[in-house]
Amino acid sequence: MYNVRCSKMGWRRIKKGLHMDEEIKLQQRFCDIAGLTGVLYAFVSHMRSELTKSSQGSSSIGGTASDDIKRELKKLIEQVDNPNRFTYEAAGGLPGQFAQLWRTQQTHFIYDEAKRLLQEAQIDVGQRETLSQGDSTLKLYYDDISKLYAVLYGQHYTTENAQRAFAYELKLSLYSRFPDLRPGNQ
Repeated sequence: MYNVRCSKMGWRRIKKGLHMDEEIKLQQRFCDIAGLTGVLYAFVSHMRSELTKSSQGSSSIGGTASDDIKRELKKLIEQVDNPNRFTYEAAGGLPGQFAQLWRTQQTHFIYDEAKRLLQEAQIDVGQRETLSQGDSTLKLYYDDISKLYAVLYGQHYTTENAQRAFAYELKLSLYSRFPDLRPGNQ
């Protein structure tokens, strides 16, 4: 009787431990998604800005310039499942290979988590972060995107299912930052 009771108590502890592990994994995934959202948000925002600037001086054929910009940005967001496809799409609309992420009231969490991910990937944030008039800015490069995916997929999301789920949640997170680009919004 004693052994059965001990084994039941032990099983409860194991189940409780597994539950806590799952909560930690869930919290970690949310933080990782926020961090990568921050990095990709910088590129999507930069591309939106560049496309808007270039469309102000030219006319659009077959639709409005705003529709063309939205279509290009949606194509970019749809490529978040693969860093090479994302940077390839971004390269078509950006003049350089970098973007900046500002720490504001709206982006403080994704900024902080992006910074954490960069540090986890052993990228020297000290050389990337600038402080001007109380505002922090992170300079990000295409190479950072590739390295972050390599670290996340190599250490935290190692199975194809985990990677697919992570990419899907990342896509949702990015669309939440750009609600006018959500599928179904015309």
